[in-house]
Amino acid sequence: MSSKKRIIYLFGSGATHATINAIDLTKNLLTSDIRDKIREKEFSIKDKEIPTDVWNELMDAKVDIEHLISILETNYHYHSAQIIRKQYHEAILNLSKEVIANINKPKFKPNLYSILFDLHKVKKLKEQVTSIFTLNYEDLLEKSLKAHLDIEADYLIASKKSSRLSTKIPVLKLHGSFNWLNIRPILVGNAHKIKESEALWIPPGVDKKRENYPFNFLWGRAFSFLTECDILRVIGCSLSRNDWGLIPMIYTAMRLTKVKPSFEIEIIDFFDKGKKIKESYPYLNIKNIIEIPEFEKYIRDYFTIDESLPIPSYAKDYISSENTKLNIFELWLKSKSFELEQAGIDFSKRKYISSFAK
Repeated sequence: MSSKKRIIYLFGSGATHATINAIDLTKNLLTSDIRDKIREKEFSIKDKEIPTDVWNELMDAKVDIEHLISILETNYHYHSAQIIRKQYHEAILNLSKEVIANINKPKFKPNLYSILFDLHKVKKLKEQVTSIFTLNYEDLLEKSLKAHLDIEADYLIASKKSSRLSTKIPVLKLHGSFNWLNIRPILVGNAHKIKESEALWIPPGVDKKRENYPFNFLWGRAFSFLTECDILRVIGCSLSRNDWGLIPMIYTAMRLTKVKPSFEIEIIDFFDKGKKIKESYPYLNIKNIIEIPEFEKYIRDYFTIDESLPIPSYAKDYISSENTKLNIFELWLKSKSFELEQAGIDFSKRKYISSFAK
């Protein structure tokens, strides 16, 4: 029986944002950036496509775009909701386009997705990835795995030719993907060549339509994977009200898991955000980032904090969202490479993680 812990990664938009931002500090994929991209269309959308009052709400930094779409649908403003969804789709593609297009070019350093899964190729690492869940619509993750590590994303439901030499890993895109063509059988194509109306994705809104194929199948498989994992590692996902379906699934899987005790949920996010998530779901077995052993050891070493002492507030402030210059995904990855170094594990032959650790 394998002594390795079985890991599932759950990626939200924050993971792709961190990956893009680590490549180029001027590029971002946050809600505010999506809003700014949509704002560029003001003269063609405002009044002509959607009412001024809806536009003003959309441009309000305090308004959650996905929640706004839900409200519009609830109040039967379907046309406005559809226009915003279309612009949302276009904005995400435009914001990620340059990074994805240049993924194979030497001037672009290995990204965080590549570094993470290169780390998992270190044979002595006591972890194995059983599957990847992602809520992201773009395909930066999949393209990174293929381009840098020859790992093929197995979508489980899509027809796609793959090399027999490639390693396959299940990638469950729980909300669909911009590069899935909505025909049967489902085909994988170029996200930038597939129209929004032809793509197979669940847009933000009230009705997530998870009861329809292929989403009913994907969510069912996700549940099955959860019941057999040791750690659900959440990166860049706030487990917010826009992801209601996730919480019941995780909670039920945790209760019915075949592994006892049930799996842990590691939140790879800023300390204050992780604290909020943990407080919101006290019935889930959640670990904030500072409670993850390798990260705690890394922070103690970084600030020279004795093991007998609690983590001081200044260290927690350093890893909070107020530190706008900090890439928390990147810092956690450094803690993982630090863990390997401390254990005396040689990972010098791994191209991406070894250069990253230096």
